[in-house]
Amino acid sequence: MFSDFGTYKYYDTIITETGDTPYHNYTIDADYDDRYVPLPEAYDIFQNIDFDKEISVSSNQKQFAKKCLDYMEKLLKRRFIETGITKVLPKLYMVVEEDNALTIHWDYVNYRIYLDVERDISQSFYGIIAKNAQNGFGTSTGQLNEESYQQVIESIIDFVFLY
Repeated sequence: MFSDFGTYKYYDTIITETGDTPYHNYTIDADYDDRYVPLPEAYDIFQNIDFDKEISVSSNQKQFAKKCLDYMEKLLKRRFIETGITKVLPKLYMVVEEDNALTIHWDYVNYRIYLDVERDISQSFYGIIAKNAQNGFGTSTGQLNEESYQQVIESIIDFVFLY
């Protein structure tokens, strides 16, 4: 909603104003409900993800994958509210592997990120493969579970916006 004074406010209950430039210099209330904050097209990476269609994975896998993607969406909304649109992000896509792992891919020209959600959630992992300046590749992998998923997703989002 736009105020009469030309200062952008994105729902008074969601963010508090600390500056007068649209989309910039705002802080987000820690306990805001972001369900009604629209994700802009440039950050809507979830268009190709459909958990409602028939896929042959366990309900635990679907629930954990949804939890990871919900947190990713929350972080993207916060990033948008705080900084506006700073880049156009590639879309995610999902594949069920031969071993029944649910893999979510996020591919771009210079990097590939994946979340591999196993039937046994404690065995799930993530990976980042990135091209470096010397035409080589760097990788980072690690465990993805109930205890680590938020930190992993935060690191992935930071990587994507810094890369």
